[in-house]
Amino acid sequence: MQKIKVKSLLLAGALALSSTVYSAAPTADIAILLDTSGSMGSLIGQVRDGLWKTLNSLGSLEKDGQKAEVRLALYEYGSGVVPAEANFIQLLTPLTADHTLLAQALFATKAEGREEYSGKAIDLASKDLAWTKELGDFRSIVIAGNETIHQGSVKPLEAAENALQKDILVNTIFAGPQTRPAFSRCGFGGFGCTGHQPPAIPADPVVDPIFLEWKEMATSGGGQVLNIDHTQAQPYIESPFDKEIVSLTASINETFLPFGKLGESEYARMISLDSDIRNSGSGSYMDWGTYRGGSFGQASQSAWDLVSAVDREDFELGTVLDVDLPEALRGKTIEEKLKIIASFKSKREAIEEEIKLLRAKRSDFVAAELLRIGNEGEKTFSDAIKIMLVDQLKKKGFELGTEE
Repeated sequence: MQKIKVKSLLLAGALALSSTVYSAAPTADIAILLDTSGSMGSLIGQVRDGLWKTLNSLGSLEKDGQKAEVRLALYEYGSGVVPAEANFIQLLTPLTADHTLLAQALFATKAEGREEYSGKAIDLASKDLAWTKELGDFRSIVIAGNETIHQGSVKPLEAAENALQKDILVNTIFAGPQTRPAFSRCGFGGFGCTGHQPPAIPADPVVDPIFLEWKEMATSGGGQVLNIDHTQAQPYIESPFDKEIVSLTASINETFLPFGKLGESEYARMISLDSDIRNSGSGSYMDWGTYRGGSFGQASQSAWDLVSAVDREDFELGTVLDVDLPEALRGKTIEEKLKIIASFKSKREAIEEEIKLLRAKRSDFVAAELLRIGNEGEKTFSDAIKIMLVDQLKKKGFELGTEE
């Protein structure tokens, strides 16, 4: 019950924030449908730890020279904490540009359950989310799992086709190998060796029939299928610069000036998430630092942080009541307030510049290390989602820069 309560609070907060934000910017809407049944604990971790890397790869997305807004939604399906009446499916975050809400939901999610109704999950996402209505915008469902898609009352191929009719692509990520070994005959030429017979002779690998189901669902939805090793952790190569990068990233927490009705609560939420990400691993924390200091993070923080808000063209400090300002700014003149904000901004920029230089050194170190060991390995969720979406976004007229 406590888990459902936590998620309900997250969802309520997401709805409150999303209901007050409107943007005429070109929009890419992406709904992630994640299998959270009992075998998917490692997949949840992989999505959570790779989230910031995924978003950083989309940070320079634009269309017709205008910065694009990327909104994410998250459903869990196959959940053991959701009743059968709800098809073991629940919406964790609606489509929102505040991606930290999705990250919080992932930290609150655990793998338990066994009924995975992928068709119903696609059907709900395509019908219930507040998708962008603009013809030239991008809409996609990305569903991940590893069980047969033919569960539940909704036919998955029809659900994918119906989504495509609404200009919502359905991409699928199969959390398992495309092929499996085939032990079809024994050493004496028969089939099914048992007892005293010699071990089976491995035949050529065969395509996993469950993977073919996921491929067919992607085809029906006009999307792409990829397979990943969901048991593999987000890859991370340690460098001599990591400890200092992590320390400096944490010190940015002291450069915020929360304001407004939600300022203190939003700041507390960020600090809590910052702690969770830091505890999950240095690689994820460094990607989080890049995200928080980038355009996505700045846009979200400008709603409650004065240091970020002063860069908004529509922001006027004089309209903020003293009671909604941090203690350090109350009772001050506009000039005094701006001077204090400028000092916080200068401190943040100095820290970020140090981090930028260290990241460049880290990048060179990692590139050399990858060259030494060979850049091989299984794709992760963040790799798969980027591979899928980049070409599809380009077909919609979106352009992606090189920043990550």
